[in-house]
Amino acid sequence: MRGPALMTVMASLALAACETQTVPGGPIALCSAQSGLTVRAARLQASGATGPVAATAAEAEAINACLERAGAPALAREVTVAVPTPEREGANVLSGGDAYRGSSLVEVTIAPVPSAPAPYVKPAAGKLPLPTSYPLLPGDAELWQTLTRAEQERALLFLQDGSSIRASLRTD
Repeated sequence: MRGPALMTVMASLALAACETQTVPGGPIALCSAQSGLTVRAARLQASGATGPVAATAAEAEAINACLERAGAPALAREVTVAVPTPEREGANVLSGGDAYRGSSLVEVTIAPVPSAPAPYVKPAAGKLPLPTSYPLLPGDAELWQTLTRAEQERALLFLQDGSSIRASLRTD
């Protein structure tokens, strides 16, 4: 009686492991595979290419969307990571990764998808346009419209020196 009960428990554990299996390399590897980047990188590597394979804009967009769906943050900077090639899929979960045969890693570079440029807002008469060529903080576009021309000119000098619009409003 112990044998069948033990087999039932082991089978239940094996099924649970299959349901919670994680992809080696984490969410970036999973999302790279889903975007098609991993397969493309593996093909390029097999054809003799060396070095990291850069993600296309469409692949990077798909990877970021996948990461956000998985609850991970989207990529904020360019990263180069090693991701497992498709040969790793279907390997024995209970091996802990030790029994993979023929698997390999490919390096891929994923850059963040550039955000859409802010729409141009025509400045009010006698005012400067929003200086979008400088890094702005959230709420700066709305604040800029409320400034006088003199305040905008002062803020522009602060932005040119690497400071912020809000810092230009502080008095010494």
